[in-house]
Amino acid sequence: MTVGRGDQQPLFFVGRMFLSILPIISLKYSKLASYFIFPVGLLTCWSQNITHTHRENRVKKPIRREKIDMVTVKISIKKHLEEYMRGKFNDCREGVITLPDKADLYHTLFDLTSKRPASCPLEQGTLEIALPDRRCGKDPAYYNYLSERSQRILERRIELMFWAELHEWIDYNKHMYGIQYIESIFSFMRKFDINGISEDALKKNYYRWRDRTRKQKEKRSYNKS
Repeated sequence: MTVGRGDQQPLFFVGRMFLSILPIISLKYSKLASYFIFPVGLLTCWSQNITHTHRENRVKKPIRREKIDMVTVKISIKKHLEEYMRGKFNDCREGVITLPDKADLYHTLFDLTSKRPASCPLEQGTLEIALPDRRCGKDPAYYNYLSERSQRILERRIELMFWAELHEWIDYNKHMYGIQYIESIFSFMRKFDINGISEDALKKNYYRWRDRTRKQKEKRSYNKS
């Protein structure tokens, strides 16, 4: 049988009351009082145990941080990288870019944010990104500053992601469907609405990367005897 919190207090006080008047009863009715000592004591101990257990089982509610509006930061990066970010994370539209929490770039941005120094003006970049808002850790209401060095690190990570996706796109289309390199570059630029860099620059970058990573080894010459 489960005893609620409201039922514990009466049992406890009834038991204490009987224990307090037992000495008076025992003066006149000593034999009768002997019958009450054990059950009343047992009742008092039982009620104390339930009250103590109830207090231990209380669940402390976690302190929740108040929900705040989305905090953003503006950065300045290369034009084609800015277009790539909008095409990849915002459907080629203007506005705030929200990174998915599973993306590596999301965690990079989280690690780079710091508290804004006193009397430091807001950034005036052209690419606006929503800061990560985790349940625990850095609160974007306070950690919303990216230094010049942090912005360059973030730009470098975006650039690496851009070239890696381009190279993979060209290779996949070539080996799976036989699509020519230049056609894959055109389709990549249309996919992300990229106009800040020429297709020729993308093609040359791919060729340099391919020659560097897939450089053919010189064949060993055999002497004919």
